[in-house]
Amino acid sequence: MKREVLLTACVCVLSVMLALPAFAEKEPVDPDRKVDSDLSRVHGKLKRGLTNVLTFPLEVPKQTKGVVAEGKNVPHKLLLVVPGVFKGVGYGLVRAGSGLWDTFTFNINYPKDSQPFLKPDYVWQDMDSE
Repeated sequence: MKREVLLTACVCVLSVMLALPAFAEKEPVDPDRKVDSDLSRVHGKLKRGLTNVLTFPLEVPKQTKGVVAEGKNVPHKLLLVVPGVFKGVGYGLVRAGSGLWDTFTFNINYPKDSQPFLKPDYVWQDMDSE
């Protein structure tokens, strides 16, 4: 009888001790980006890095389209394709470098709160605005 009471008391104490950390709430790392834990920050940085490494060639058509759209006073739009390609290659290299940095340093909180070096985070964001 004494052993059963002791076992029941131990189970109750352990269940209360295990439930206490569940109520501990941590402040979000960056409320604007909806990152609420270090683990989600790490996963987000790794995902952003791998995605940017894989999609950096998409900067070429994106930047070419933007340069051609900006040149409203140019009589021949085809003249703007070459500068657009060069701008796209440059942005693509920067995006690839940023993606490699994020991929290899995903577990390091640098820069603060794992902010990306290049805005927007992904190549397809803000594509309609350009």
